[in-house]
Amino acid sequence: MLYLSITHPSLRLTAPALKKLQTHCDFLLKSSTFIFPQAPQRKVTMSGVIVQNMSFKPGQTLTVTGVPNPDSTNFAINIGNSPEELALHLNPRFSAHGDNHTVVCNSYQGGSWCQEHRPDGFPFNQGEEFKIWITFTHDEFKITLPDNSEIHFPNRPGAEKYNYMLFEGGVRIHSIEIK
Repeated sequence: MLYLSITHPSLRLTAPALKKLQTHCDFLLKSSTFIFPQAPQRKVTMSGVIVQNMSFKPGQTLTVTGVPNPDSTNFAINIGNSPEELALHLNPRFSAHGDNHTVVCNSYQGGSWCQEHRPDGFPFNQGEEFKIWITFTHDEFKITLPDNSEIHFPNRPGAEKYNYMLFEGGVRIHSIEIK
């Protein structure tokens, strides 16, 4: 039996479980270390987790659980239809891009970043587990942060569904769930 051990997102899948998961959505794992017991010398490291063709529609909530690395400068949760069209870029920054302890929300359209939204508060700690809930409505993303504070970010592209997610940066993603 082949095990795929993904140390970055803290996931462990057997080959049959991976095949079953792929029948429901397409995904590409980057920023992870793949270890194959049959050939322990083979180790591949990449840089993010991409989930594709797993629709996120109005009325649904995406729940993300993870732990920022102890030395994390920032991480990001991106939702859109492609890397070129991101409806939501949620970027908690411990110390990155000239910001300290700042949450930045934005969207990326037509090859350019749009107007940033910087809410007050920063309920994240390096090395401590967090849970974020992102509820999608036709008009906005309601983001509930670990301290239960809320961010309301507009659905700028106005799409009825999104099927591309990218989780990247200094974070170990433990679970991703859409209900």
